[in-house]
Amino acid sequence: MELSKINQYTALTKNGIRTPKTIGAVGTDQIIQAAERLGTVPFITKHNRAGKGLGVQLFQSVDSLKAYILSEEFEESIDGITLIQEYIQSEDSFGFLCVKKRSCGYKKHLLAVELLSR
Repeated sequence: MELSKINQYTALTKNGIRTPKTIGAVGTDQIIQAAERLGTVPFITKHNRAGKGLGVQLFQSVDSLKAYILSEEFEESIDGITLIQEYIQSEDSFGFLCVKKRSCGYKKHLLAVELLSR
């Protein structure tokens, strides 16, 4: 599987799958410019190449983003590309996690299901 989220979103879009509006940026100046260009709040930032939610931050304004990226808390992505992405609020909390032959999903409350091996 492609590790670059930019490449993943591009492939999904090419195949007719809708994705949140996303802009990739390198360096603090480009990150701020990308957030301004995105033109929507709230928005999130995330690392282009990472998993486990690394680098994911929710911002209510470009000013709060500026304060964050100029602070010691800011952590660059391993490839130097930070994604600025439209935040889409879901009506329900849901997710899916697959570890080996076990699947854990949640919808408001955690439910666990063991998959049978085929």
